[in-house]
Amino acid sequence: MPRPTKRARVTNADTFAQVSNLEDYRMKELPDSEVYYPPSFVSEELSEEWYPALLELDSWYRPKLKVYGREVTQSRKIAAYSTDPDLILKYSGQTVDMKYEYPPVLRAIQDQVEERLGVKFNHVMLNLYDDINIPQSSTSITCVAHFEF
Repeated sequence: MPRPTKRARVTNADTFAQVSNLEDYRMKELPDSEVYYPPSFVSEELSEEWYPALLELDSWYRPKLKVYGREVTQSRKIAAYSTDPDLILKYSGQTVDMKYEYPPVLRAIQDQVEERLGVKFNHVMLNLYDDINIPQSSTSITCVAHFEF
């Protein structure tokens, strides 16, 4: 298998500043973290429009991962999109099935997030859990925009 020409990364575009306009939303009760919570980032009406549109995407799948040498089907579904057709994302050693044409709902969400945060993102990974038991993550990523509907 050929090596990826690009990997997931933070994009530093000259037209965008570092995330600094959300300090009012910092969760001060979490002193050793950088968690920001803008409670009205999108309206309830818009989230009620976006959520079913995201659920209807045809790109959802359950990845198969290697755990201690055994193939295991992941407990959640994922869907992944990139603005860069050369970008290849690996997760737990497996290449993610990346789509390169954003559906309109996802483009609208990413445009709004980028405008509000002043950061350009080069990919998005969606997670769909069967229940509310969302595991904790030990990922160290520079900037993540996280939404729950």
